[in-house]
Amino acid sequence: FAAAIQATNGTLTGALDDFGPGNTKGARFAVEEITAAGGVLGQPIQLFSEDDQTSVTAAAAGATKLITNNRVGAIVGAQFSGGSIASLTIAQESGVPLVSPSATSPSLSNLTLTGGWFFRTTPNDNLQGVVAAQYLLNNLSYRYVNIMNINDPYGNGLAGVVKAKFIALGGRVNTTVVIPTAVIADYTSAITELFSTNPQAVYFIAFTDEGTGVMKQWQAGLSTNPGWNRQWV
Repeated sequence: FAAAIQATNGTLTGALDDFGPGNTKGARFAVEEITAAGGVLGQPIQLFSEDDQTSVTAAAAGATKLITNNRVGAIVGAQFSGGSIASLTIAQESGVPLVSPSATSPSLSNLTLTGGWFFRTTPNDNLQGVVAAQYLLNNLSYRYVNIMNINDPYGNGLAGVVKAKFIALGGRVNTTVVIPTAVIADYTSAITELFSTNPQAVYFIAFTDEGTGVMKQWQAGLSTNPGWNRQWV
C-alpha cells in the first residue's frame, strides 16, 4: 500500500496565489511528519503537486494528470470552488476523493453534483453569507446595500445567499454588479453602476487581483464622484 496525495491542486499562480504556496508548504510539512512517524499503514506518502492557476481549465487538467499519470489516492484541492467543480468529473469517474481547504460554494454540498466524492475543511457560503447579512444589518446598522461579485460559483453563490438573507432580515438590495473573474483594465463602468442607486454600503466578493483592481479605481475616482464615498465590506 502506498498513499499518494497531491498538495492542494493549489493556486501557485493566478488570482489566489497569495494562498497556494503556503498551503503547499503545509502539505509537505505534514507529509514529512507523517512519514517520520511511520507513514500510513507502514508506508511513506508520495506527494505530487499541480498548480490550479485559479483557472477551471488548469484545475481540471491538474486533477486529470494527478489521477491518470500519478495514480494518486486522494487530492487536496482545488483551492477554489470553480476549480473543484471542474475537477469533479474525473474524480468521480476514477473514485478519487477531493478535499478542499477553501472551496466554499454552496453547490459543493449538493450530492447530485459531487456524488459524495467532495469534502472540505471550511464552512460553505450558506453559513458565511448568513453571518455577513446579519453583520451588515445588526452590527453595522445598514438597511440598504448593493453587492459586487466575481462571476464564478464562489462569487455568485455567496452573493445569492447574502442578498436573500439580507432581504429576509428587512434590508434592501437594489443593485448587484457582476465582474469578470479575470482582471480587466477598467472597472469604472461597473463601479458607476454599483453606486448609481446610492447604497449605504457595498458587500464585495472577489479574489485578490480583481479586488485590488476595483479598489484602486474606486479610490482614484472618489474626488470626482462623491457618491462613491461609501463603506465596503
